[in-house]
Amino acid sequence: MSDQNSNNSTPQSTINRLRSRFGQANASQGSNNNNNNQQQNNNSNSNSSSSSNRFGSGSSRFGSRPNPFNQSQQLNWGMTPIHRTVVRFELKGLGDPFYRMLGHDLNKDYGDSRQVARALEAGGEHVEAMMTMLENAWSGYDLTGAALVYTWNPKPWKVVVTPQPMPAPPQQAQDKSDDDDDSEDKTPDPVQMFKVLRALDMPLTLNILARSRSQLMIAAAPLVLSQEYLNRSLVTDDPQLVALAQATGTLEETFA
Repeated sequence: MSDQNSNNSTPQSTINRLRSRFGQANASQGSNNNNNNQQQNNNSNSNSSSSSNRFGSGSSRFGSRPNPFNQSQQLNWGMTPIHRTVVRFELKGLGDPFYRMLGHDLNKDYGDSRQVARALEAGGEHVEAMMTMLENAWSGYDLTGAALVYTWNPKPWKVVVTPQPMPAPPQQAQDKSDDDDDSEDKTPDPVQMFKVLRALDMPLTLNILARSRSQLMIAAAPLVLSQEYLNRSLVTDDPQLVALAQATGTLEETFA
């Protein structure tokens, strides 16, 4: 009888022990979860606070610190170009190309460059003869590669070419015994940093306009005598093109 009671109580005690263990494990797991959630909340609050300080009001980054750009300071600066001579290419003002290149009778209507571009785009026997002359002239320039060209805008260039009160190039040291003490306090004379030339040669101007694509003049590009190309005004500081323009004839631009 006692053995039967002992056998019956053993499974019950085992079940109780298992329940106790599972209960402790669940309680431990729940405690860990609570701790993890609490840690995540703390991290979230910390990140939120940090983000608010960095990007919310912005006061901690910019407001409380002195702004170095918000001070009454005089800043003197100047523009120093790589190449100080540029050349501009435009048909306007160059006259009748058929008269200048082919020896035709002067056509006063071609005093308008838009009429010239329209006639060249229309093509014909005379235009083909002119294109042959342009090809011959171009091969004689011995140009290779490409050059950057830019759309002409007179307003900023007027500012650029205006002499600026910048320091002149350093001069040789003068004798310290010189009695002229006012020379050190003399304000430097304005210096003209840029010089703009206008190309006057008709074949060169037509070649540059007809072979330039967007902002690139390609030496190997074919001639395109379209109004879209010929009605442009382009400027460049490429040394090769500046030298060609100076050799074929230029006029220095003036700005009123």
